Amino acid sequence: MSALYTWQDTRCKPEFLDTLPTPDSHLQCFSGYGCATLLWMLKHKPEKLKSFTYSATVQDFVVAMLCDLECPITSDQNAASWGYFNTEKNEWNTDILNSIGFP
Repeated sequence: MSALYTWQDTRCKPEFLDTLPTPDSHLQCFSGYGCATLLWMLKHKPEKLKSFTYSATVQDFVVAMLCDLECPITSDQNAASWGYFNTEKNEWNTDILNSIGFP
């Protein structure tokens, strides 16, 4: 388990966000969103990601614990707060994320 990163995290400055591809969604990707934070970590502190296999919200973690799941799952509402999730199609922008080396 890692430290908690929330929507209040401001490490992703506009200059960094401008380097990211536009999500296939009506939603933008902002600082504090899960995908933006992980992409920032991948660029600036990749060693912090090496010991992790999954990433999820606190709610996802609680559900995984209560349901004895091997890996966390997320709802579309939580996924939307990560960025790179199309709520109209109910799917992640996997092609975009894979193209930029998303962990």
